[in-house]
Amino acid sequence: MKFKWLNHSTIEKMNVPVYTISTKTIDLVARIAEKLGEIRGAGEYSRNLRLRKINRLRSIQSSLAIENNTLTLGQVTDIIEGKRVLGLPHEIQEVKNAYQAYEHLLEYDPYKVKDFLKAHQFMTTQLVKEAGHFRSQGVGVFEGNKLYAILQALEELPARKITDIFTDINTDKLTKTEIEFLGQIAGYIDKNGEITNYRAQLLTNKSDISVKKYFAKFVEHGLLKVEGKNKGRKYKINKKNNDE
Repeated sequence: MKFKWLNHSTIEKMNVPVYTISTKTIDLVARIAEKLGEIRGAGEYSRNLRLRKINRLRSIQSSLAIENNTLTLGQVTDIIEGKRVLGLPHEIQEVKNAYQAYEHLLEYDPYKVKDFLKAHQFMTTQLVKEAGHFRSQGVGVFEGNKLYAILQALEELPARKITDIFTDINTDKLTKTEIEFLGQIAGYIDKNGEITNYRAQLLTNKSDISVKKYFAKFVEHGLLKVEGKNKGRKYKINKKNNDE
């Protein structure tokens, strides 16, 4: 490409561009347009963008699940896309907040307090009063007659065994690993009334296939009953069988 530099007065008089278009320039523009067409036609760029979005949604869903957020990946996706979702208001807000925090992730400086508080503000907007600020009140473990409060509270909780929750367990029909798995999810079911396959995976650190096999065995022996289909499937205590 050849450039012909002109002064401002000449440009104003002539009203012409400050460069000349050569055949080489035209050739380069045509080749660039051709490459852009190939990229769009292959769809690789759009696929990469979609993959990044899916990975981000998965990160948000799994991160919030650790904090006991029960929304599924499908529900998280619907929330981000502006669709109406049936769920707890604070869980829906958590998803919106986390997405905003991820959107600004590359702007944060991990060594600056103001950026730390900015991320905190995104994550806790409409969830806590002090979003984006440090606590105004102290939090800690106290000495003296105050270090045993936590222990005392825990000791006062009624200790419930698996046999208290599933009153008709026939251990002869279950393997040791199946009983251990049942013990890992029993408390959650007792507290929440139900459990999903994904939640069981988080609690037990077992694969989707393994969890499905365990649940199928428990349903077969009448310990659990299943409601819903596919991703909406939930498992509950089969009270009818356990009360007999």
